[in-house]
Amino acid sequence: MSELHITENKLISEEVPTCFGNLTSLRKLYLNSNKLNKVPSSLWSLRDILEVNLSDNALTLSLPIEIGNLKAVTFLDLSKNMISGSIPGAISGLQNLQILNLSQNKLVGGILDSLGSLISLTDLDLSQNNLFGLIPRSLESLHYLEFINLSHNSLEGEIPSGGPFKNFTAQSFMFNKALCGNARLQVPACNEDMVGHVSDFGIAKLLGKGQSKEYTKTMATVGYIAPEFGSKGIISTKGDAYSFGIMLMETFTRKKPTDDLFVAGLSMKGWISESLSHAIDRVVDSNLLQDEGHHHVDDIIASTSSILKLALNCCEDLPEERMNMKDIAASLNKVKAKFLKANDKDVVRFCRK
Repeated sequence: MSELHITENKLISEEVPTCFGNLTSLRKLYLNSNKLNKVPSSLWSLRDILEVNLSDNALTLSLPIEIGNLKAVTFLDLSKNMISGSIPGAISGLQNLQILNLSQNKLVGGILDSLGSLISLTDLDLSQNNLFGLIPRSLESLHYLEFINLSHNSLEGEIPSGGPFKNFTAQSFMFNKALCGNARLQVPACNEDMVGHVSDFGIAKLLGKGQSKEYTKTMATVGYIAPEFGSKGIISTKGDAYSFGIMLMETFTRKKPTDDLFVAGLSMKGWISESLSHAIDRVVDSNLLQDEGHHHVDDIIASTSSILKLALNCCEDLPEERMNMKDIAASLNKVKAKFLKANDKDVVRFCRK
């Protein structure tokens, strides 16, 4: 027997029979869309098998080291299961592998640098897991890679830009923790630490005007992304207003929502809100409070206070309570005009001295 297809049958047995591991002449095994939750260890000894599809089952295993025995495999789809643990290094030895799909599982840990040795790879899908850390630059050496999906994880740092990454779009990297890189990928430019600060700002640009769309539930970017996206996957321009509010807070306090200061239930929003009425000077970036002759500290604090109040409005928990971006821009212009007017008066007073 060279091929075995048992798909969409909702198999009564929840385990792949052990005898499948004895089918040494098997080249294609398709058991996708059933109720399987276990596979025998003998399955990973099929050294000559070319295609394996166990997707859309209920597998709860961790990927074993023995997966590296599938030396001839070109297609491996284990997506839509409950596979946990990390990606084993042994998978990097599958030099003939062209399509690898591990999406929609519960994988944790980082993306292996050694995946760059999968020289035949054309499609890589690791989306909708709990992967974190950097995207390895070694993936730039995968010259045949045509498709990659790393979205819906907790990845951070710079998105590689060489090799096949020149052709990938924003959809490949959406909804991660803090990615940065080329502007065409809808992420901010990288700073000296190669960390994006508002990686999901501008998500609504991917939708039509005035449109709101619900995506698969996913983990929100810590501190930056609207709560309705993290809990329900809802994307709208109101979510962009939230991210913009966080950016304003970050700009005028010189703090990030992920800083060590914000622990034990204290958020940047709460910190600013509590200080706004009586201790605003404690949260404003001290560099902004330097009196350079023309700018009175009181004027600076008043303007900054107005901006931080606006930022807090942008970050209301309920989307309908947030201002829209047009009104936000108008409010910022009013703050600017008021500050410049006060500054002009200060200049006149300064010149009369």
